[in-house]
Amino acid sequence: MRTAEKNRRERARGKALADIEADLEYLDNCLEKLNQEIEELTQANQQWPEKVK
Repeated sequence: MRTAEKNRRERARGKALADIEADLEYLDNCLEKLNQEIEELTQANQQWPEKVK
């Protein structure tokens, strides 16, 4: 989806360009949050066996 929006951005002008930029910012924020959640879950799962001992 990001790739498609980036490709559209190359041809967009005016309001359409602003909308695409906003979409890309939203998608980037979503990816950042998901990556952070994955990192937190990964760390939590690595610590879990130590808590059981």
